[in-house]
Amino acid sequence: MSKASALKWQKENPEMVREKMQRWRENNPEKVIQINAEQYKKHQVKILGHKRKVYNNNPEKQRIRARQWQLNNPEKHKASKLKSLYGLSVEEHQQLLDDTNGKCPICGKDFSEARACVDHDHETGIVRGMICSNCNSAIGLLNENIDVLLNAINYLEGGMRNDR
Repeated sequence: MSKASALKWQKENPEMVREKMQRWRENNPEKVIQINAEQYKKHQVKILGHKRKVYNNNPEKQRIRARQWQLNNPEKHKASKLKSLYGLSVEEHQQLLDDTNGKCPICGKDFSEARACVDHDHETGIVRGMICSNCNSAIGLLNENIDVLLNAINYLEGGMRNDR
């Protein structure tokens, strides 16, 4: 079959072509991922430009659409956030939780009582572990500064001695 006749057959039989391609995709998932990655890399600037244009034409619609996707896909959303914010997989996040035995290593609160947070160094991005939201906020409010934390400890110890 010549190339011209093959193209003619494809135009005349779009449903059969679609079904054949679908079967091929189902039987070759690794190749599909590889081809998609190659195509994305090849056309990345064009794709991102189009996405930006679509977003800029109707940002409110795109925010609603994104929010709806997040609500409909909570596990994928969680995985995406963990990966983009901290470079963690869901399994690595779970391992960090398991390492704490379900308790904040700073205050000892059970994570069933207080929300667990990924604690990370804001300068290096290195994840330190899981702590409760109160301890995470406290460390953040003190700018992750050890000297300030030690001053707070000294202040509290001095304040407690004065109460006796």
